[in-house]
Amino acid sequence: GNPDAFPFVLLGNKVDVDGGNSRRVTEKKAREWCASRGNIPYFETSAKEGYNVDDAFLCVAKVASENEHDLDISTTVLCHASSTPVVDFGPRDRGQSRSELLS
Repeated sequence: GNPDAFPFVLLGNKVDVDGGNSRRVTEKKAREWCASRGNIPYFETSAKEGYNVDDAFLCVAKVASENEHDLDISTTVLCHASSTPVVDFGPRDRGQSRSELLS
């Protein structure tokens, strides 16, 4: 594949720390950087507070899924009643269908 076409999502994590005063990159600068590189999706997140984490995760899964054929990866979301959903970005055997991967 073409490394220049690899789909990226940029996360600015730990936005809860120190009220944002200890940031090394401002939100404005991060958004400008993303815009200058083809509008890379950008999310300010806080894993500690759960801020924007779900939206960022869903965006990553969507971007990966949209580019699955170009990247030759499988994006399989595995959900179990007793665990947290997991996305598997591992290589997929070309002979397997998506339904086989979920079983």
